[in-house]
Amino acid sequence: MRADRLVATLLLMQARGRVTAAEVADELEVSVATARRDLEALSTAGIPVYPQPGRGGGWSLVGGARTDLTGLTASEAQALFLLVGSSSDRSADATSALRKLVRALPATFRAEAEAAGRAVVVDPVGWGSAARARQPWVEQLQGAVVRRRQVALTYSGRGGESERTVDPWALVDKGDLWYLVAGTPAGRRTFRLDRIVGLTVLDSPAPRPDDLDVAGIWESVVDEVEQRRSRVTAAVTTTPFLVRVVRDQFGRHVTVLGSDGDGRVRLEVASHTARSVAEKLAGFGAAVQVLEPAAVRDELAVLGAELVSVASASVPRMITEGTFTVSGFTGVPITEERPVVTALGVGVATMEKQYAGAVEGRSTTLFTSAFDPERGVGTYVALESFEGSLDGRSGTFNFVHAASTSGTDRSDEHFLIVPSSGTGALAGIVGSGALVVDADGTHRMRFDYTLD
Repeated sequence: MRADRLVATLLLMQARGRVTAAEVADELEVSVATARRDLEALSTAGIPVYPQPGRGGGWSLVGGARTDLTGLTASEAQALFLLVGSSSDRSADATSALRKLVRALPATFRAEAEAAGRAVVVDPVGWGSAARARQPWVEQLQGAVVRRRQVALTYSGRGGESERTVDPWALVDKGDLWYLVAGTPAGRRTFRLDRIVGLTVLDSPAPRPDDLDVAGIWESVVDEVEQRRSRVTAAVTTTPFLVRVVRDQFGRHVTVLGSDGDGRVRLEVASHTARSVAEKLAGFGAAVQVLEPAAVRDELAVLGAELVSVASASVPRMITEGTFTVSGFTGVPITEERPVVTALGVGVATMEKQYAGAVEGRSTTLFTSAFDPERGVGTYVALESFEGSLDGRSGTFNFVHAASTSGTDRSDEHFLIVPSSGTGALAGIVGSGALVVDADGTHRMRFDYTLD
């Protein structure tokens, strides 16, 4: 871990006075680039470490021949312990090294240095995330990079598994993934360690360019990948509260364009395909609205349809129908002290229906209407209580249907199976349906339903 290396690097400089990045790399078994970054990190953190260029140069502690850590000031000692003393995953070796450093400091510095080491805790695991596991092959590849030995890989790429012999140049730890930057007969390549199926470190030497700039190479890799990951852009709006959440979802590929007049914030987001943009936005529901392009809106519609299809597949949908006849149509008198008179007369009646076919049984119906029998114009609403069976499933339930007519047609039809009304084998029934009148006057009731 890096905390271990930084402590070990400082102790190495204390012992030798002046070291080169290559010497640190050889001693700690890391790449020269890694050693150089560690030395620069010490300097950036305020430790009195400086480079001296030219032949015989290297990195030294301020003070030339003075290598005793008592040469550190109080603020420098605190900076060191803040840098390496706060990692929650610090190893036992690093803890032991820090104790030795404390003993090497002047007595007046020790209390503040120890307090600095406890002042900050770094927890690398995000909320809701699992602890990061050490990826395989890291130790073997580190050794191969330091000793400049070729490695034989079995690599699982998009085209399947392949055998390769490569020259390992450096390892890169990016987020939760490790990468190997290596030379191959086809040029420089980058390999994900979690896709390496097998690895053997060979005895053959691995050539490395004298002017190798791993940091520069990796920067170009990142730029190339990020460009591929942002080929499709979309303009969206959301609430100010969700801007941070959208940033977390899209990372560097989100730009705040400004505020809309309705209090919402306009953003530009990007990903590698329209589908990918839609997948990242789908979880926000109506809280994020896509303005353009239409391709992203279309993909959101497809995702919605897929989700509905998957959800519906778990609850089989059934369609069935049966014929019915009406008996016992009885009007119910309406007594009103102060009736409201409209152009249509209002009536209430009860009736009983007998069903046959895949829908078998009977229903009692409360029938209400506003209707002019001379013109055949009006609207009805019927609430039925059914007892019988649908497709052999017996039970009871309620359903309601309504329609309007201008004399010879039906319009504005509505049909609903009343939720929570089912009993027996029809418990949990929900859905819709239709009342159909054939040309010969046969009446049919169709049910489109599921059983939750």
